Amino acid sequence: MLFKLTHPLPEKVLVAVSGGVDSMAALHWLRRGAKNRVCGIVHVNHGPPGDDLFADRAEALVLGVGRQLEIPVYVSKLKKCPGTGSKEAWWRDQRYSFFRSVSQDNGDLPIVLGHNFNDCLEEYLMCTLVRERFGTIPYAHAPCIRPFRLWKRESIQQYADRQPIAYLEDPSNKDLAYKRNYIRHVLVPSVLKLNPGIWNLVERALYEQDYPLHMYTVGPSDTGSDALLESLKEQDPQASVTTWTPVPMPPEPPLRIIREGKDKPE
Repeated sequence: MLFKLTHPLPEKVLVAVSGGVDSMAALHWLRRGAKNRVCGIVHVNHGPPGDDLFADRAEALVLGVGRQLEIPVYVSKLKKCPGTGSKEAWWRDQRYSFFRSVSQDNGDLPIVLGHNFNDCLEEYLMCTLVRERFGTIPYAHAPCIRPFRLWKRESIQQYADRQPIAYLEDPSNKDLAYKRNYIRHVLVPSVLKLNPGIWNLVERALYEQDYPLHMYTVGPSDTGSDALLESLKEQDPQASVTTWTPVPMPPEPPLRIIREGKDKPE
């Protein structure tokens, strides 16, 4: 089975493992390539303790894997979301705060997250339809990196079943009250039926997001070009003025074809 990576893997990493199939497969694959690459496992229990049986089962599974592999496991147990705000946003902020703390305690090692190609498609639709902007899941959000964004969920499932790899399915992922679950279970199947080629658009979005152009076409004689340049520079310090000429499309993404358990490109 072949997997594609958009970036080379660091020599040493921590891995965020929820207990689900994506992160459990990512942990397994990373250790097949180099057993000493993974220096620790990071797990967030979305609890609170005793109130969520799945969260406690997932934590027990991850702790068991850590003991089996003789890898330290760093666990954070989240409290109940305060107030009436978005639970998803609050959980996300708490997770990344914990990730930053664990990374700093381990010499600023990057933390690998298991986001896959399907996640990127869902985020692409979320950005387009809900946030009204172009984008998808980025490779890096310090201290986290996402090297598996071109792995499709179907391939991950096949890999996990073939090994086999133990994992749990979070029942909350089927709750359509969450926008992301609605997009995953209702919208994505219809979009893929209408346009199976949307994967190419998402892959292009990944590349343009990871390797942005630093040249913009701003006509020097156009009204407001100075203000536009200043605006561009706020977003990109390397922005510069040119005459009106077509901006060339970036070259094809420098994808690496990786065989499972190996780090050398074919």
